[in-house]
Order: sequence, then C-alpha cells, then structure tokens
Amino acid sequence: MPIVDVQTTVTPENDLVFVISVDIGDFNGNINAIDLRVTPDQEGFLNISESGIDINDAEFFEPGDNATFINPLLVLPETAGGFGFARVGGFFDDGEELVFATGPLGEQITINEPIFLSNVVLPRGNTASARIGFFDAGIELASIDFRLVPEPNTFVLMAMCILLAGVRLRKSMLS
Repeated sequence: MPIVDVQTTVTPENDLVFVISVDIGDFNGNINAIDLRVTPDQEGFLNISESGIDINDAEFFEPGDNATFINPLLVLPETAGGFGFARVGGFFDDGEELVFATGPLGEQITINEPIFLSNVVLPRGNTASARIGFFDAGIELASIDFRLVPEPNTFVLMAMCILLAGVRLRKSMLS
C-alpha cells in the first residue's frame, strides 16, 4: 500500500508549509497516474507559483520553500533530471483548490523512492483536506484521504523560541 508523507514547517510570517510526498510501494509498476487534490478549509493557498520556479533567481522552488507549487520535476524530461511525466490540472477557483493528475504517457510508474508531489502554504491556523488517488488505465485502484493540520510540535517549538527570546531580551535590558 502507498504511504503519504507530509512534512510541516513554519515560515518567518508564521504561515504553514506542507511538503506532500508519496511512496507508491506495491503499486510500483502497477499504476500509470497519481491524482492529488487539496482543498483549504478556510482561506486559500498563499504564494502560488503556477510554474514552481522562483522568478527572482530563475531556480526551481525547493520542498519546504515559502511557495505553493506543484513539483516542476514531474514534467521535466528525464534527460534534464525530471520524471518525464505528463500533467493535467493545477490551481482552480482563484487558488481555493489544487487538483492535478500526473504520470508517464503510455507507461507504468516505476519509481523506487518517494515522489515529491506538491508544496502547500496555508495561512496560520488554516487546515485543508487532501486526497491522493492511484490509477491504472483510468480505473482508481486506491485512494488515501488525509488532513493538512499543523503538527503540535511545530507550535510548541515556536512558542518555546518566542519565550526564550523574551527571556534573553529581558536579561539584556536589565544588564
């Protein structure tokens, strides 16, 4: 069965970055498309990049960067270091929903490592529902529903850093 991995970080503005990857496991060589749907519960995505390229330095965004994007390496040719997949879909309803399907045309997906699918930035306090479907010849073989919610540890660490900074600031003011 496939395994979804979601890593969470916090931006300097305290927004939440979710890095969504999937290990297709036993479906390796048995599916030809992966479908991802992400719908925020309240406000839409932040910092949407349709191309996945940072226009300031003409570089691909990296997983965990402060941008919402679909992994551009999915459609980059294999000769250029990508997967060589086709992709349909993208952002809909003015950034309120991310829906896309990707896979190699006429072939099965044969990858023995996790596939980074998308980077999603949500405003602080927002959550989202998400779903990954696994298809062969247009037939869905399985799907995984999951939620994008902040990890409690992220907020605990952030709160501890703020408290520590406050304590240090107070000590420096007293000296």
